Amino acid sequence: MTSELADLEHQIDLANKLDFHGLPAETKGETLVAISRMRNKLAALDAAAITAFEATHEQRAQGHASVIGWFGHNCHEQIDESTLRRRLAKRLVRHPLAEEALRKGAITARHIDVLDKARRHTDDDTYREHETKLLAAAVD
Repeated sequence: MTSELADLEHQIDLANKLDFHGLPAETKGETLVAISRMRNKLAALDAAAITAFEATHEQRAQGHASVIGWFGHNCHEQIDESTLRRRLAKRLVRHPLAEEALRKGAITARHIDVLDKARRHTDDDTYREHETKLLAAAVD
């Protein structure tokens, strides 16, 4: 693990010790918004790591044909969760603007699903022409 990820994990461990019960309602609401934004950023981070891992076929070192099997073996994940993670990583490759929005925490993985559905219903050039407008609608 990189030192940046070790630091991030430590910060999450510290945040998990917080007691939210005594906080004012406004602070609780701000907290939930911040956590949602961070979840989106983590989804982008996860997708980037998956893409890099699969690009060099790292899973094959343990005899796995795909990262999905590798997740099951090494992370004890269910296939459906691993499949969703990998699908997001694959979809982001075709949506660079949406990937940047996810990295900023502005949109969710579900937004990527919807944008990808729109992309599949048209050709790539037409989609690229309208991607900015679709993305703007997603964050409004």
